Amino acid sequence: MSKVLIIGGQKGGTGKSTITSFIANYLANNSSLRLLVIDADDMQQSLLSKRNTELANNIYTEDKAPYKLIGSSSKNVAKLIDDYDDVYDIIMVDLPGNLKQDGVLGTYTLANYILFPILPDFVNLNSFLKFLELYKEEVMPLQRKLNVECKIAAFLNNVNVRGVEVKELLDQREKY
Repeated sequence: MSKVLIIGGQKGGTGKSTITSFIANYLANNSSLRLLVIDADDMQQSLLSKRNTELANNIYTEDKAPYKLIGSSSKNVAKLIDDYDDVYDIIMVDLPGNLKQDGVLGTYTLANYILFPILPDFVNLNSFLKFLELYKEEVMPLQRKLNVECKIAAFLNNVNVRGVEVKELLDQREKY
């Protein structure tokens, strides 16, 4: 049975796709795990675009790519996870930053791990707290029914330690 790792959140521009790419490349180059990455960020599909550029520039061929990559709409991700469940050890999903988009909340119910990059400002931090509330109310009850255990890790991304807002966040970190 695959482990599902989602790089998610309800805010765009936090580095979800970049982090997905970094982790996928690290796992592909440093483990023997069978890895599938689903680029479900419907509006951008930057992972798929990057892969197509690499293929067009003959950096490698599809059969020599570091990991399997599939583009999908967010509403089809749950079916893809089900279809590939026993084929891959890890299925990583790069989701869009819109929780109201079809299929996004349903995909979160299948997650064993969620990595949540947060830009170091109060708008992003409050967005994360709202996500946690929604997760607790809507996703966790479904995960309990499905017997899915999930761990969430949030971390600051693109941190400028000299920035005033970062210093204010660090001063208030106990509150959060």
